[in-house]
Amino acid sequence: MVNPESNVPPESETYWAELAGMDPDDVCKRAICTYDSDAGEYHLCVLNEDYTLNPKTRTMCRVSEPLSHHECEPGARLLFVSLYYLTHAKEVLISEEWTTGERLEAGAFFFRGPHALPTERVEEEWGTDLNKFCARANFLGGKKIKIAADATYRFEMLPRIPVLLGLWVGDDEFPPRAQFLFDPSIVKHFTLDVVLYTCNYLIERMIFIGGDPAAHAHDHDREHDHD
Repeated sequence: MVNPESNVPPESETYWAELAGMDPDDVCKRAICTYDSDAGEYHLCVLNEDYTLNPKTRTMCRVSEPLSHHECEPGARLLFVSLYYLTHAKEVLISEEWTTGERLEAGAFFFRGPHALPTERVEEEWGTDLNKFCARANFLGGKKIKIAADATYRFEMLPRIPVLLGLWVGDDEFPPRAQFLFDPSIVKHFTLDVVLYTCNYLIERMIFIGGDPAAHAHDHDREHDHD
């Protein structure tokens, strides 16, 4: 089982090895990142923050200034998603035609039960406080867009992985509802379990950036096989 709270998930070692054997020019072209040949490390932007990943030392470090004093070094989930992206990203254009997770191939079967996208967590945290939801989204660099929901934000999770998160605030008649939307191209880069990891990372960041240490321990990920 992949334990997101361990220092390095087992899969990460495999992807470090894969990345070390890849042509940096090809990686940069596919993943839209840069490579420092002197340092032997990749520079990658994840959720509007800059990181370096060094295949030789197998380390990931934040380059940009932390968004708050609550920030810590990159965790296992961020490391895993970043490595998976660098080793699996394809040179595919974003279509800007948004779809739900359930409408992705096999998504209706996968995103349910213990593998459900973390919409309930969004509803629990901000379902009655749209201003707080917007504040957290803005703080992480989300861009508010005009689409369904009381507020929807676009997050550039990775250069080829945009994710939309919308929230309808609850009232006396209707409960709150959250929704993730994806560009269909996401399945060219990620398997569905990695999509889930990415969404859980986003929500963890939205909560933890406010200084809630419990967010780091609250996890919805489950064991999956990765291609």
